[in-house]
Amino acid sequence: MQPKDTRTKWEPHIGKFLLSFTAIEHFVTISIDLLSNKAVSKTARTLLFEKRTELLLELLENSRKISKENKDILFAQLKKALNLSRNVRNIVAHNHILMELYKSSNDGNIYESEYIISSRNRSKKLSLSNLISFARETENLAEEVSETYLALVKEHFARSNNAQQAFAADRKKTHPLKSSVRSLK
Repeated sequence: MQPKDTRTKWEPHIGKFLLSFTAIEHFVTISIDLLSNKAVSKTARTLLFEKRTELLLELLENSRKISKENKDILFAQLKKALNLSRNVRNIVAHNHILMELYKSSNDGNIYESEYIISSRNRSKKLSLSNLISFARETENLAEEVSETYLALVKEHFARSNNAQQAFAADRKKTHPLKSSVRSLK
């Protein structure tokens, strides 16, 4: 366990990063719900973030209810989220803050630095200043994804309603039973 002052420095930034990232994960999941059927949504919830995001990218690519502009915006946001997931999220979520001691070749003094270091690949590490930067980036990205999701929902339902109204109007015009009933009156 780290000294309390170490935890106190890191905890708010770890919290901000993880809470912001889970917001992005949530929007990925509910976007899949919006663009797919219940069976796909149910299975998608069991997938890791990377696979869920790849699925959403495919659904977006094939959706006729989302404009190219909104697709492009969300594609760019999801690419950023995937990059953060691969390079930062797993290090923050699955590793501990460690102290590294090193001896300076310049003055021979021993110095210490704190990092979150990947237990799988010790060359992957985050300093507190890196984490603060990534936490801000992730928080901003989560807000952007939230705004884009709201735009998708509005567009999706507007296009769905327009399509349903057009379909219903078309059916009234061409439905054989409706025509027969009108002619009997």
